[in-house]
Amino acid sequence: MTIQGFKELRQSVRIDMEASDIGVFWLEQGQEHSLIAKHADISRFGTSFISSTNFPLGCNVLIALQPSKDSVEKIPAKVCRVEPQQQLFLIAVEFEQKSNA
Repeated sequence: MTIQGFKELRQSVRIDMEASDIGVFWLEQGQEHSLIAKHADISRFGTSFISSTNFPLGCNVLIALQPSKDSVEKIPAKVCRVEPQQQLFLIAVEFEQKSNA
């Protein structure tokens, strides 16, 4: 579909949240850690973000899409890809699916 000379090339259902802040929370050796990272991409199944912290594959994290709110809703996720980019890392996580059991 073309809107005033703009052609949408994406065929997936993704949300444009590039450069939006997200909160990332995790446990390491029993210590709680958190950081604010920049979104790279988000879909129904997961998200990716840019971080100065490297995460091991399989690491369980909680993602807060609006970390500046007073009550923060956190989505459980698992690190599934880590790509070094100069001194930063592009981290991809998959949201945990709720079972219908």
